Amino acid sequence: MFRGMKIGARLAVALAGSVVLAVGATTLSNLWLSRLLVEHAADNQLKTLQEFLDANVASEARRALTLAQALAGNGEIQAAFAAQDRNRLAGMLVQGFKDLKEQHGVTQMQFHTPASVSFLRVHRPEKFGDDLSSFRFTVVEVNKTRKPVFGLENGVEGLGIRGVVPMVSQGAQIGSFEVGLSFGKPFFEAFHKETGAEVAFHTVKDGGFETFASTFREALALGQDRMKDALIRESEVQTHQLGGASYAVRLAPVRDYRGTAIGFYTIAMDRSAFDAEIAEARTSAILIGLAVLAVALGVAWLVNRGIARPIQGMTESMGDLAKGNTDIRVSGIGRRDEIGAMADALEVFRRGMIETEALRAEQEVLKQRAQEDRRAAMLDLADRFEERIGRLVGAVSSAATEMEASAGSMSSTAEQTNRQSAAVAAASEQTSANVQTVAAATEELAASITEIASQASQSHSVAGNAVTDARQTDEAVRKLADSAKRIGQVVDLIQDIASQTNLLALNATIEAARAGEAGKGFAVVASEVKALATQTARATDEIRQQISQMQQDSDGAVDAIKGIGGVIGEISEIAAAIAAAVEEQGTATQEISRNVQQAAVGTQEVSSHIVSVREAANETGAAAAQVLGAAQELSHQAEVLAAEVKGFLDNVRAA
Repeated sequence: MFRGMKIGARLAVALAGSVVLAVGATTLSNLWLSRLLVEHAADNQLKTLQEFLDANVASEARRALTLAQALAGNGEIQAAFAAQDRNRLAGMLVQGFKDLKEQHGVTQMQFHTPASVSFLRVHRPEKFGDDLSSFRFTVVEVNKTRKPVFGLENGVEGLGIRGVVPMVSQGAQIGSFEVGLSFGKPFFEAFHKETGAEVAFHTVKDGGFETFASTFREALALGQDRMKDALIRESEVQTHQLGGASYAVRLAPVRDYRGTAIGFYTIAMDRSAFDAEIAEARTSAILIGLAVLAVALGVAWLVNRGIARPIQGMTESMGDLAKGNTDIRVSGIGRRDEIGAMADALEVFRRGMIETEALRAEQEVLKQRAQEDRRAAMLDLADRFEERIGRLVGAVSSAATEMEASAGSMSSTAEQTNRQSAAVAAASEQTSANVQTVAAATEELAASITEIASQASQSHSVAGNAVTDARQTDEAVRKLADSAKRIGQVVDLIQDIASQTNLLALNATIEAARAGEAGKGFAVVASEVKALATQTARATDEIRQQISQMQQDSDGAVDAIKGIGGVIGEISEIAAAIAAAVEEQGTATQEISRNVQQAAVGTQEVSSHIVSVREAANETGAAAAQVLGAAQELSHQAEVLAAEVKGFLDNVRAA
């Protein structure tokens, strides 16, 4: 946006924009503050009206209480009420009630019994005897606490401002008395006449709201949520249009003598004066802003003029210097601001250009002299170069000839080496084949010896196991012989017992015979015992014979096992000796195999080295051929170089 503009125009636009923004922000801020102050003033005035309305209600309630206390303190009234003389009370008060209604706005007057039953309605004497305890809570509270109560309350006659006092006669409470003042449209009309504000009172009814009294010429559009909220708290001030005029409206709760919300006020005041103040403040702010803007733009123009003109003069001077014109006068020299510093710097630049022009002319003269000196030096250099290069080219040509001869000799030597290495390679390959055959046979012999050693070792191991088994068998047979001996001892014991049993049976038989008839049964038993003892003796004798034979057989088995163990031991020793000899033979054979294998490896290495020598000889021959070609090429290039140097020097001299 600013790239194509001059500095002066940029400064002017920037200053003007800054001033416009500053003035606009200040004007808007002033307008906002003015409106805020006016709104605050309207809010305060509505609060004052609300407080005045509440004060009027409270004042009327106290007036009702004062009237009630004055009448309740009358001795004749107290005596008539104490005597429950309704006609007497009516005669005293009904006629005067009309004057109180006209002069003081009294709308009702009533006596109540201590049980909160209506005794006399002065404003309607024909109606009495109804129980008020279910809804006239002021009456119930006064009869209960014997203290006066005043404020708003609903009753048979509707909502009113009431003052209720206790009635006492000779120190005893005889009931209560109340005075009610008007709280209808006249009350609000009086408030409107005195303050000029519109007011309405809305009561709660059947879950909704009903207008109790109002001074508004037309109803306001109030939402249900806003009206419900007005029972709890005061609302914010809002603006409504009524009859073509703008009104500030506030809602506030109305509470009865107990502090319970029974409805809400709608208070509205004409805010035309406040709107006029806001309009006047807006006009003043705009005019002041325009004046400040005009002054600021004038200052911006002066500042632009004081800065842009010197800059424009320096711009023209810089343009002349850019064209090479140094015969000028730089404007602004001598000033003590930034423009003066710029002018001084530009003057230094102008003087530098003058000095540069003088140096440039001097350099042209020096350049011509240098070119002449350079030409003379180049001619001298060409002569010396020709001399040195000629010697070098001759030396290179001679060296190329010698190299060519050496390459031929090296090529013939390489061919002879190749032929000799081929013969050596054939002989080494035959030797390597023979050595490998011997190595293979040696490896087979070593494998056979290893197998024999393994079998001998296994035989030794088997013999060792047989010896161990023979020893275990010998031990088992010995244990068997010992067991047979112990069995023989047991059999001897059994035989002794059988002999003693036989002897006892014999003695028992003798004793039974002596006993006669009485010992016959015992004799039979003794005979049976003797027979069993005899059988036991025979059985034990046979067992003894079998055990004796088993012991003889066991001894023979032990001797045989000992013999077998000795033979197996000799076999084990022989197998061990064979294994040791075979192991020594295997070690020697393995050593021979290793030596033969090393010889085979050495022969293979000789063969491979001979092949390498042969390959090296071939490579040497190829290299000799390459060197020969390179020598010939070098000789040719030396001739070409001599011709090129001659042409180069001719060109240098011609230059």
